[in-house]
Amino acid sequence: MGIYERLGVKTLINARGTATALGGTLMPPEVLRAMYEASQAFVDLSELLQKAGERIAELIGVEAAQVSSGAAGGMTLAAAACILNGKRNRINDLPDTTGLKGEIIIPRRHRFGYDQSFRMAGAKLIEVGTPEGTRPEEVKAAVNENTGAIAYIIAFADAGKISLEDVIQVAKSANVPVIVDAASELPPATNLTKYWRMGADLSVFSGGKGLMGPQCTGLILGRKALIEMCAMCGNPNAGIGRGMKVGKEEIAGLVAAVELYVSKDHVADLRRWERLVDNIVDELKDIPHITAKHLPASEARYPMPYALITFDEANLGLTKAEIVNLLQTGEPNMRVGETGNGILINPHTLQDGEEKIIAKRIKEIVERKG
Repeated sequence: MGIYERLGVKTLINARGTATALGGTLMPPEVLRAMYEASQAFVDLSELLQKAGERIAELIGVEAAQVSSGAAGGMTLAAAACILNGKRNRINDLPDTTGLKGEIIIPRRHRFGYDQSFRMAGAKLIEVGTPEGTRPEEVKAAVNENTGAIAYIIAFADAGKISLEDVIQVAKSANVPVIVDAASELPPATNLTKYWRMGADLSVFSGGKGLMGPQCTGLILGRKALIEMCAMCGNPNAGIGRGMKVGKEEIAGLVAAVELYVSKDHVADLRRWERLVDNIVDELKDIPHITAKHLPASEARYPMPYALITFDEANLGLTKAEIVNLLQTGEPNMRVGETGNGILINPHTLQDGEEKIIAKRIKEIVERKG
């Protein structure tokens, strides 16, 4: 009897993607072996974090790196490093930012629930722009002597109507660092260095999404002086990040995950995902009152192919919400993405054969109603 069965927890088919609420990703055997190996001995955690960061920075091709407790923990450490602006004697004062550069500028359309990660470090978020977007001159006008950084959320790049290039240009002219939240921006693999090469001072990624490392890990990449400050603010030290612990096993696992990621055949991954999407579309293409389409990968915004399944709710006699509920409450439990009057099947987290199980279930639901 497995651990989930002993606990009475049902496993599920994840067609939604690397969502934290669904467990992130499934780690490869190499990552699990590294974690087990690390669990068999004691080490100095500060030394391990330093050496792991050096190895990861070398593998990726950036100046410096720091393992964090998820991307959210990484953003808190990044904010702390920028707020402190080199004042090591103030590390233990945070989140009290009195006399420090406690303001972080953020485009208004980039505000979201997880920006609390910046506020946890003591940052006061300064919104710039309108609901329609933000202009570079608005960012420039908001910069003052209290500005610690400018935050940019890649997931909202289109909505914010201001490019990262423009933000970096404004920041450089004012000598203010830029923090990029790129938690979910892998694939494509090129994003690991893209923001650094563009001039971002710090970029933060999840370790448990595209990298397929431990779910509780994150990765801060960027300028060495700021990365060193991130480390001083974090575990095992007594700073703002003390509670954001990453164990020796997870650190080793993330190193192994990065080693795998930078050497893997990403084209082969894309072809596999496309095959899974094609299988779903083929299974559903002749079913009355539903339409299945292959949405191709687009590196510009969606570097992952999807299966989009829409429903003629009136003729079908079922709403999308009802279909999603039936998928979730059936056996096995299935989780999908939602959009408009349809559902999105993300192949990233599917195991071979699961796409056909999903297609079969959808056919059963539709045909039973008909």
